[in-house]
Amino acid sequence: MFSLKVHNFVNGEDVGCPHRATLREVFESMKKQGKGYAILFKDSVPVGIITERDLIRLITEGISLDEEAYNYASKGLI
Repeated sequence: MFSLKVHNFVNGEDVGCPHRATLREVFESMKKQGKGYAILFKDSVPVGIITERDLIRLITEGISLDEEAYNYASKGLI
């Protein structure tokens, strides 16, 4: 499996969202920042990542954008 470390992405300009954010909020943050992913944080610690590809898959599966993003995020960050 391909593995990247979170610090390779996080540089202060990346999309960060609270871990309780909805998929809709994450999508809006990604769109606003022009990034294809968002890192979810809990108490300033990265706890998940979600990508545009994840969002597209979830939408095609009929998942509501009002669901919590953390439930669908990849959590094996490091």
